[in-house]
Amino acid sequence: MNAGVLVSAVAPNSPAERAGLQGGDHIVTVRNQPVCAGGDIIVAIDGQFIKDMDELVHYLVINTRPGDTVNLLVVRGDESFEVPLTLDSRDNATAPPSSCGEEE
Repeated sequence: MNAGVLVSAVAPNSPAERAGLQGGDHIVTVRNQPVCAGGDIIVAIDGQFIKDMDELVHYLVINTRPGDTVNLLVVRGDESFEVPLTLDSRDNATAPPSSCGEEE
């Protein structure tokens, strides 16, 4: 996959967790750097395809506010499906786990 945003970790009690998104579960080496892999890949938001995190954040800043529900197109393994996700305020944000596959 050449486009999209990898979900490397999901914070407990976050909108991502409530929506059922899954973070990475193992480490791979890319260009001699460890990268968390195996998580969901977000490829579109509200029908608009995204190529990277910058495009996802840009869409969220311009088009949404806390309390809005967005529809994410997610790739997990060999399947793709839509996931509704209700946005929280950034004030309510919690940090995701610090290591790949870590559960709290």
